[in-house]
Amino acid sequence: MPRQMDDWIKTNEPCVYQHKTETRYMVIVRATTPKTGKRVKRTRSDPTMRTMEQAITAREAIKLEIRGEQVARPSRPTLSSYSLEWIARREQWLAHGTARMYRKVLKHKILPVLGDIYCESIERRDVEDWVAWCERQTRSGQPYAQATMRSWRRVLTPLLKDLAIDYGIPDPTVRVRQAKSSRRRVREIQTLTVRQLGKLLEAVRTDERRAQRYAELVTLAYTGMRSGELWALHWEDVERAAIEGIHIHRSISEGVIRDETKTGWERHAYAPEIVLEAITEHRQNMIRKQHRGLSSGLVFPSNEGTPRSSGSLRKVLDGAAESAGIEQRVSPQVFRRTFNSRMAESAVQDLVLRSQIGHSSSEMTRHYFDGHLEAKARAYEQVFGVGGHT
Repeated sequence: MPRQMDDWIKTNEPCVYQHKTETRYMVIVRATTPKTGKRVKRTRSDPTMRTMEQAITAREAIKLEIRGEQVARPSRPTLSSYSLEWIARREQWLAHGTARMYRKVLKHKILPVLGDIYCESIERRDVEDWVAWCERQTRSGQPYAQATMRSWRRVLTPLLKDLAIDYGIPDPTVRVRQAKSSRRRVREIQTLTVRQLGKLLEAVRTDERRAQRYAELVTLAYTGMRSGELWALHWEDVERAAIEGIHIHRSISEGVIRDETKTGWERHAYAPEIVLEAITEHRQNMIRKQHRGLSSGLVFPSNEGTPRSSGSLRKVLDGAAESAGIEQRVSPQVFRRTFNSRMAESAVQDLVLRSQIGHSSSEMTRHYFDGHLEAKARAYEQVFGVGGHT
């Protein structure tokens, strides 16, 4: 066992540690031996143990040895066992949210179909069968959207390309078509017009029960940030907002504040005067009422002083939408899409918009664009005139 445990990092796999600077693993297993009933500890740090798969195999073998059971010969590795090693390597540099998405897709959309195939036996026709399987899947009776199936493919492709290199087999993803969705592409409008947005915010500001959440909503509406980023803001992130913008570098994931955004992109978002005034007034109200969350440093804590949860605005938004005469369901995501779409309609430069809302790519910005009929009508009039005949 190494003298310095500081040289090792605990992995997501129980009992398995990875060396900080070298490509090797260590296994520390504690188990009860049936002969004496005592708890024993076994450590294995063989320099040749260089993959997660080898470490997991060693861990299971040690457990069997302690229990006095026969150690089976290692079986041929399947895609399921290889994927454990692969995702452990990948998540060291992936953003937390992305790594969680990779694991979810692997568990539910890839391994149930391909997981039992031996690594050296995977062929292009297996991937083609998987594509056909994707096209047959439904949710609530509806086929999955094209973008959703494309996100599954973005996990499968690098997995199989790395496997092909490691096992010296032909890349099984070459010339395999993308899954096509039979779902109708016309989707429900998930944005508000500028006028609707103004009416909604006014319905919050002028209602005594909802007014305490006004600063949160006006910040979401006029900065385009994610709700998880909003609720992770500390006062130090907004104290120079008038000069430098709001510093966005944290987010809430699974109830925990993490020192990174969903895409890992740290940025400064412009905050207009209406947002700065609302945050200042919100701060004064917290001090006047000696809010429990003052000591936490959070800008928008819950009434208990803890970080807000994703559903905490639901009742406020439902009531405000009804008061404003808005029939569609409004959520923080609708605010973000509204900001994205209205800015895009105004021909804001792509890089400027992306740096404000934190999209990782132009494709993502386009994907969440919902152009309202009013904007399309204005564009038509600019090109063809009001009647269409000139």
